[in-house]
Amino acid sequence: MKYLIILLLLSSSAFGKSNEYYKEVLVSGVFDCNTKCKEHKLHYEIQDLSYRMLQVILLKISREIDKQFKEEVAND
Repeated sequence: MKYLIILLLLSSSAFGKSNEYYKEVLVSGVFDCNTKCKEHKLHYEIQDLSYRMLQVILLKISREIDKQFKEEVAND
């Protein structure tokens, strides 16, 4: 459970999910879930965060490649 809280606190503003969403997840995880449910929620949040991080990384790489290509074309 402590990992879920840390994960939610670190990722709340970075990828656009509202604080209300994370409050709801925490309350649900603490009061409405058994161990399997908590594991499922944690797994989902980690998977979602990983996907979002990969999207950001790939976008940055794509922009850098495009920038370098344009610079190379301009120099020719």
